[in-house]
Amino acid sequence: MNPGWLRWSSILSAARRQMLVNSVAMTKLLEKAFAEAVKLPKKEQDKLAKWLLAELESERRWDEAFARSEDQLAEFAEAALKEHRKGRTKQLDPEQL
Repeated sequence: MNPGWLRWSSILSAARRQMLVNSVAMTKLLEKAFAEAVKLPKKEQDKLAKWLLAELESERRWDEAFARSEDQLAEFAEAALKEHRKGRTKQLDPEQL
């Protein structure tokens, strides 16, 4: 039996258990992706896992950053609208960028 398959299989089993505890279901597409991932050589599985974990961490950091800056973004938006209402803005021309 492929040791890489065992690792992904145990990760998938742990994920399923965690989802049951949290009453969350894995989509069929994600299950299919994991099923294909277990067929990859160990090195490729590790590359895929590192990429996926990095992407998930990046998304988490972006979510946190936006959540922390929500008030500041609202202030910036209000200031920009005030400038626009006073006629101090101009239409953006992408060709001029």
